[in-house]
Amino acid sequence: MGCVDQASDAAKKDMNIVYQKIYKIIKARGIPDITSKFETAQKNWIASRENWWDVQGLIIGSPMYSVCRMDMNISRVNELNDLLEQIQN
Repeated sequence: MGCVDQASDAAKKDMNIVYQKIYKIIKARGIPDITSKFETAQKNWIASRENWWDVQGLIIGSPMYSVCRMDMNISRVNELNDLLEQIQN
């Protein structure tokens, strides 16, 4: 496993940790439908990510697949961290 794959896997792990923190907070607030909408949003993002990786890999080649995966995972972690900061305050 190369450095790019390791960075991507680390970001994916971080993403899951932050996702769980957000999920617990919004579930505790008891706002109708928000928990399911958050789950759906994350599932849709994952599906979109997978499709985009396939496009990048087919058009550009396998090295781009790893870089794209890393970039998208890191970007999503940043998005989720931003949301977490906003809802914690």
